[in-house]
Amino acid sequence: MRKVLILGVFVLVGCITPRFYEPSELAEYTNCEPSKIAYWITGRMNYLEQGPYWDDASVCMRHQSGDCKCAAAIAMETLNHCPNIASWMVILDHKEKKVAHAVAFFTKGDRIGYIDWGRAVIGPSGVSVSDLIADMPGGVWEERE
Repeated sequence: MRKVLILGVFVLVGCITPRFYEPSELAEYTNCEPSKIAYWITGRMNYLEQGPYWDDASVCMRHQSGDCKCAAAIAMETLNHCPNIASWMVILDHKEKKVAHAVAFFTKGDRIGYIDWGRAVIGPSGVSVSDLIADMPGGVWEERE
C-alpha cells in the first residue's frame, strides 16, 4: 500500500507540472512568474551532478535532470524570454565548505530577485544583489568574480 501511495504522489507531481522543452514555452506557461518557474523546476528536474559540464536550458529540460547549473540556466533563459525582466547567472562560493553554487538573478521593475532551484525570492525595492546573497540560506556565500 505504501509503495502505491508513493508512486501516486510522483505521478501526481508529474501531472501537475507539464513537460516543456524550451524556455520560451515555460515562460508562456508560467506567465513569467518567478515562483511558478521555480515550482516547475522543483516538479520536473531531478538532481544529478554534472561535474564541470554546462548544458543550456533546453538540454536540461529534455533530460529532466541536472545540477544547480541546469536549474539556474533554465531559470535564467526562461526569465530572459519575459518582457521587462533581465536575468543573469551568478556563481557563488561557500566560504566555509569550499563549494560552488549557481543561481539565476533577475531584475523585475525596480526590484532584484533570484531563483535558486525551487525557491524564488524577490527583494524589496532598493535591495542589492549583495544583500540578497548575504541573506541566502545555507551559510556564508560570496559572489565569484
